Formats: sequence, C-alpha cells, structure tokens
Amino acid sequence: MSPFRSFILAGALLATSPTYADKPGNASIEEPDKEGGQRLELFDNAQWQAVCKVKGKVCFKAAPGSTAEGGDSPTIARKEGKGDWSVDLFGNFKKAALAGNAQFLFSDVAESAAAKKRDLTSMQQTVIKAGNGVSVRVRLSGDDGFRAGRAYKVEIVQLINGQEVNLAVGSFSLK
Repeated sequence: MSPFRSFILAGALLATSPTYADKPGNASIEEPDKEGGQRLELFDNAQWQAVCKVKGKVCFKAAPGSTAEGGDSPTIARKEGKGDWSVDLFGNFKKAALAGNAQFLFSDVAESAAAKKRDLTSMQQTVIKAGNGVSVRVRLSGDDGFRAGRAYKVEIVQLINGQEVNLAVGSFSLK
C-alpha cells in the first residue's frame, strides 16, 4: 500500500471515529430525535422504582394507543387493532448500569434457541444514565418482525469491556 493511500485511509477513519475515546460509563446524554420516528423514548424520571419492585426484572404498562391485560407477563393490544404497539418498559436492574449505551434485545419466546443464538426480532438502543433502573416507551412494529399472537422476551444489556452485562429481563405477548 502506498504512503498516500495509507494517509487517506487513516484520515477517513479519524473523520468517522468519535472525537474522543473514554472509559465505559462516561457517556453524555443526548436528546432523542423526536422527528425521526424513533422507536425508543427514554423517560427522564424514576417511574421504574414505583412500577417494578423486583431486581433484574422488566415490568410493563400499556402506553397511549395500547391496552394491557395480565400481570408479570402481560398481553399488549393495540386499541384500534392495527398499527404499532406502544409499551412502557420499566427495568429494575440487578446491578447498577453505567452511563452509556444500553441495548434492548427482543426475541420470540416460541423460538427459545433464538435468544441464545442472538437471532433477535429487534434490537434497539439508547444512551442511559448511570443508575439502578430505566423507564422507556418503545414502539413495536410489524415492519420490525413483531406479530400479534406471539410472546416476546426483552433483555436490557450493556456491553462493558467486551462483555455483555444483563441488567434486566421480562416477557410479554402481543394481541
């Protein structure tokens, strides 16, 4: 490879990389893009404390436009029977999260091996604050592979030093 080509490649990498490298947990929180059709909206409050009392668990409530029936593993229905499902997730972490990216991994319960192989229905992520829980509203779409009559498992994880840290898990069904 010529020196000129190496210089161009290095310049391209620097231009697309973050402006600084930092330790896990030192991330800044950015406002979500409301106009971009974002499927995950972070609540800047501690509702998770009131809704979800069990460490390591994700609890659910129906968001506007949806209804929920059941307790630990609710069935979420769309009010009009069409469109996207809207669900509020409340994660009570089994260990404190670091500030930074958190992934919300959705897998089909009927395909139990799928979650282990990371054959996911959907993966969404957002930047969270350091702490013991999170409150988010998530929009689930048929375009992303979600189907009525199916049960799904959601895991909230962070990647810390190359290791996946499971913070909370829960399951729900769609109607």
